[in-house]
Amino acid sequence: MRRLIPAVLTAAAALAPMTVHTTTAHATCTPEVAIQDAGEYEGSLNTVNTLVFTVDVAPGCAGQGQVAYRTKDGNGGDGWATAHADYTPVNGVLQVGQEPLVVKVPLSADQETEKDEAIEVELYDPQGVVIVDDASGLGTVFDDDSLAVSLDGGKICWEPEWTGVELHLTSAAQVPVTVKFHVSGGTALAGVHYEPVREGTVTIPAGSTTGIAVVRLLPRAELEPDKYFVVEISDPSAGTVGTSRATVTLRRPA
Repeated sequence: MRRLIPAVLTAAAALAPMTVHTTTAHATCTPEVAIQDAGEYEGSLNTVNTLVFTVDVAPGCAGQGQVAYRTKDGNGGDGWATAHADYTPVNGVLQVGQEPLVVKVPLSADQETEKDEAIEVELYDPQGVVIVDDASGLGTVFDDDSLAVSLDGGKICWEPEWTGVELHLTSAAQVPVTVKFHVSGGTALAGVHYEPVREGTVTIPAGSTTGIAVVRLLPRAELEPDKYFVVEISDPSAGTVGTSRATVTLRRPA
């Protein structure tokens, strides 16, 4: 005789907890590294520019390892920079797992107008990592001996909040160019007519010829008669300084 199992017992059994045994797989992988190209102006005699190569590590792998790097001299060939004359040779080891990874090559400035030059940085001797794509990064050193930055001439400021004095490069920037500026002199007083600027920095973006030195004015300052101050630029990261000073006149709208 067949026995019937009550439905309530069947349902209870369906709700009973089940023990599931799982196995976690620990995937292993080898980090992949690649070096990127770079570019920088050779710089002025007052500044030392650095060519910075970025070494990328492919995401998704937590492994560790190391890879060596070195600059490769083009032996003075046409279009190649020369070690010790145009740049300081570097070599070393990068530890993967301690990102960001960069290789910095100090450049040597001169005052000789010449063609742009190339520097090569090679990755080699990988240990626990794999070098993908090209093992060498190509760095371009842009000549800036014919490049100059100048301030616009004097201007009259009618705005109560800020004024900007434009800087102009003689040609479009290959990479961002920074220029220092400060405000001094004149009948306008720092802290009374404008916020003091001990040393500001203007960045002219790559592909552009123009930047703006911003000076914030203080509201409700007495401007009768007109007041003025002088903006002066110095130490560009590339090229030389042309017109270095500009006078800004502060005047209340009529």
